[in-house]
Amino acid sequence: MELYADDSKLLGLVNNVYERAMLQKDLDAVCQWIEVWRMGLCANKCKVMHFGRLNEKHKYTQKSNNAILPTTECERDLGVMVSSDLKWTSQVKSACAKASRKLGMLKRTFIRREERLRVILYISMERPHLDLVRQVWNPSMKMDVNGLEKVQKRATKISLSLICQKMW
Repeated sequence: MELYADDSKLLGLVNNVYERAMLQKDLDAVCQWIEVWRMGLCANKCKVMHFGRLNEKHKYTQKSNNAILPTTECERDLGVMVSSDLKWTSQVKSACAKASRKLGMLKRTFIRREERLRVILYISMERPHLDLVRQVWNPSMKMDVNGLEKVQKRATKISLSLICQKMW
């Protein structure tokens, strides 16, 4: 079991029926612990993610209400999108979308400002979205790299167009 603040994850490697039963037993123990300590559990946040192509995708139930836990292909964990195929495409798309929104906001808000201010705004407000835990999700797929480069080219294009406007 992994814990972080008010977030917890129950992890297990399941290769056979016995290991599946052990993981279900661990899940039941967590549910019992929550009941004993009268803590709340947000049932709609409880999900199962299966990793691997050959995974049998077993069903797991939550003991407190006998509901089958839904499975998910992609989840946000501490700000990073993790997918069941362990590819980072969803993280790259999310980072590009945030950076693009931020770039649009900067473009609308700061019209005809000096170049130095533009660089400071880009470095402080847009670049962090593209660099967020990049060491973890280092984009290696061509489509991911192209997506990131597209946002950076757009930022450069906007900055250059504003510099040209200032000159005329």
